[in-house]
Amino acid sequence: MSTLREWLYRLGATLRRGRSDEDLADELHAHMEMAAERGQRDAAVTAAIEAMRDQRGVPWVEILLRDLRYGGRVLRRSPAFTFVAILSLALGIGVNAAIFHLIDAVQLRSLPVVDAQQLVEVRADGPEAFGNYQGLNARATYPLWQQLRAAQQALSSLAAWGDATFYVGRGARSRPVHALWVSGDLFAVLGVTPERGRVIAAADDHRGCGAGVTVISHDFWQSYFGGAESAIGRTLTVADHPFTVVGVTPPAFTGLEVGQSFDVALPTCAAELWGVNLDQRDLWWLSLVGRLRPGWTLSQASAHLQALSPGVLAATELEGYSPDLTRGYRNLHFSAIPGGRGVSRLRGVYGTSLSLLLGLTALLLLITCGNLATLLLARGGARERELTVRAALGASRRRIVMQMMIESLLLAGGGAVLAIPVAALSSKALVRFLGTPANPLALDLAADWRLVAFIATVAILTGVVFGCLPAVRASFVQPRRCVTQVSRRVTVDRHRTRFQHGLVAFQVAVSLVLVVSALSFVQTFRNLASVPLGFESEGTMAVTFFDLAARDLPADRKVALQRQLTEMIQAIPGVVSAASSTHVPLSGGNW
Repeated sequence: MSTLREWLYRLGATLRRGRSDEDLADELHAHMEMAAERGQRDAAVTAAIEAMRDQRGVPWVEILLRDLRYGGRVLRRSPAFTFVAILSLALGIGVNAAIFHLIDAVQLRSLPVVDAQQLVEVRADGPEAFGNYQGLNARATYPLWQQLRAAQQALSSLAAWGDATFYVGRGARSRPVHALWVSGDLFAVLGVTPERGRVIAAADDHRGCGAGVTVISHDFWQSYFGGAESAIGRTLTVADHPFTVVGVTPPAFTGLEVGQSFDVALPTCAAELWGVNLDQRDLWWLSLVGRLRPGWTLSQASAHLQALSPGVLAATELEGYSPDLTRGYRNLHFSAIPGGRGVSRLRGVYGTSLSLLLGLTALLLLITCGNLATLLLARGGARERELTVRAALGASRRRIVMQMMIESLLLAGGGAVLAIPVAALSSKALVRFLGTPANPLALDLAADWRLVAFIATVAILTGVVFGCLPAVRASFVQPRRCVTQVSRRVTVDRHRTRFQHGLVAFQVAVSLVLVVSALSFVQTFRNLASVPLGFESEGTMAVTFFDLAARDLPADRKVALQRQLTEMIQAIPGVVSAASSTHVPLSGGNW
């Protein structure tokens, strides 16, 4: 039945064709108008949603997030390229960050004390020509410190400190330690609060104090006493003299000398136990540090100290010296210099070398940037069709450049994350290389905000450097050239090859500089290693005796004992010769 109705309908439509076509056209027009109306309504709704979204949110953030997601997908599609790029950047950025970390620890970082920028160091402009010296940081004598402390008005207090090396303990537990002489007000001037117990106070530092109290560092407390709470109040034998441990300094405070940590701190008055005459005017063994009074500037304090210098020097005038040396002593001038970064021999020894190394590692990073730029240019050739399609769909040149730069910054970000452990390990390895077992370097190389900020800054600059050229080249794609693929490819490849050749030439030039610099470093190292020492160092051993019961023997008996010990050592099988001396060669001491 349905088939019959269908044939009757077809027969009627054939006989009335004109009318049917008009009805069909009217029906289609009606559908198209309804579809257009629906499209306009949908477009209006979409536009309204977009407008409301722009008002509620931040459009550029959404665009950035979309580009980041797209860039991540693009990089995941090329895992080999992404791995090589991130690894190269991690090594390049990490080595630069390691050198910066050392420069920061040696030259830039302040002492971990309260308001370190207010600390000043007081020193003369050239005391190296006078008298005896004990300690590598010796800048003043005890009488000079006393006179300056009583006369000056610029500082809230003027404290003194020095350094020395002792043995602590007895028998098998004895060990060498780095000690600090500290005046009674040093810890108060620095604002150091103890981790356990108390610090040395003014009442502990007075003439004739004898074997009194000592403060130990956190590391020594952990290594020698095992971090036991019972360490406070215990007796510590320092060079055969008993001292009572009254406190432990916080872990961050390792002393005032950068690169050298202390173990025990003793009052300056205790130096008399080791034969130091506190009134001796030519014994330079102290460094002076103070804190500016409110309202005083560094220049004002320095001018004030220079004005006090003639009177202070006249009151402590040397005796028994030649007229020229006495005149030179009277012409000294004390001044104030910034003391917030402490004192450091490392700054003079390694400061220039570290800066030079930072420049060389920066060149190494430039070579890495050149390599990555070349890889991105080659990779851009494989992505031309993708970029052409994006341009044909309406992507502007600015959007294409932005997308390519975001991909480069993603690579740099990945390299920066891996550069943090590379920098930490490399800096520690350099410190171990520069130090010696007898004199290890003690630097705080924990990763902090400075290291992270440096790595982030270098990573951003690196991403811009190696990503800028490929991004600009990628933005020159022309959609209409997609039709003429062969001719287009010939033209673009010629330009790209030109850029790549330029990058290769740049890399060769920088590599040549690095090779020449490395050879120069190796030659310098060989020259330093072959400098004649003035004595035969091969097979030479230094032996130090301590904790001897014969310490208080008369002078003639001491000489006999010294001769006897030397003969006993020389009689040991395998010993060719033996001798005695007040100082070990090249140990830094002088007399």
